[in-house]
Amino acid sequence: GLIQAFAGTTIMMLLFSLASMGGTLIRERDSGTLKRILFSPIKPWQVMMAKYGSGFIFAMIQMTILVLFVWLAFQLDVFRNFGGLILMVVSTALAVSGFGILIAALAKSQKQVESLTLIVILVMSALGGSMMPLFLFPPFLKTVAHFTLNYWAIEGFYDVLGRDVAVIDLLLNVSILLLFAIFSSIIAIFVFTRRLKKD
Repeated sequence: GLIQAFAGTTIMMLLFSLASMGGTLIRERDSGTLKRILFSPIKPWQVMMAKYGSGFIFAMIQMTILVLFVWLAFQLDVFRNFGGLILMVVSTALAVSGFGILIAALAKSQKQVESLTLIVILVMSALGGSMMPLFLFPPFLKTVAHFTLNYWAIEGFYDVLGRDVAVIDLLLNVSILLLFAIFSSIIAIFVFTRRLKKD
């Protein structure tokens, strides 16, 4: 129960945090800051990767604080598979950062950022196991859960903190989270660059 509460809540809160950070791109565009930045030799993809990098650092800090909190407050043994835990924390931070810039690239206004964030994250979190354990789901929804970022992150944290799975057995979860990070970043850069050309 503690692992479910930690993993499920952490992923959902990270998604909300990183999506709102991605929304700073919209505010910078509306205020004219983005235009001034792009008058310099900086390319649009570099702007997006800078947002991605800051999101990753924020996610790493937030997850480190949460890991330390459950260790100190609830005595969850986070050191039982420390290498696996670091791998999951880094890959999850990369994936949620990609999600944050993807939302920012797809949205045309701050209102759209808020709407997309609320709808997508709540649906993804409900289906992915952040709100309730996956063993309570019917078989069909368990299959659908595989298409969410939450599922792979939560299962990975279960493996690390409760199932004593070897680091090599985490590679599927880590690989899928990294693929999510890569593809969401590529789509975000493509959409952002194309929109700037139209503007």
